[in-house]
Amino acid sequence: MIDWMKGLIADGPMPPRRAVVYRATLIVSIVLSTSIAIIETIPDAWNGFETPVNLFGAVLLAVLAADYILRLLIAWFTPNGGESRWASVLRYALSPYGIMDFMAANTPKEFVLQF
Repeated sequence: MIDWMKGLIADGPMPPRRAVVYRATLIVSIVLSTSIAIIETIPDAWNGFETPVNLFGAVLLAVLAADYILRLLIAWFTPNGGESRWASVLRYALSPYGIMDFMAANTPKEFVLQF
């Protein structure tokens, strides 16, 4: 199971097809989630469509949260060298990618709209 999950985020010149689909899903989720957040800064932009847009936005954030959890699990089950599992998880969570993934999956809409 862990090898299959690692295959989702595999790098290299010929990653598995599931990795390509997974990355495409993440990119589309990021672009759509960001687009929704930007459009929501316009007053009454979703007039009459608030519920479907909010539901769609929640689904996109769930995809990003699942990605963050998957990467934490992979870090837990495949530590580098003699590194402990907790050190591996912390190394990912405190890396620039880990921090950005955490913020993407956990930033409330109200916080984004303040700026």
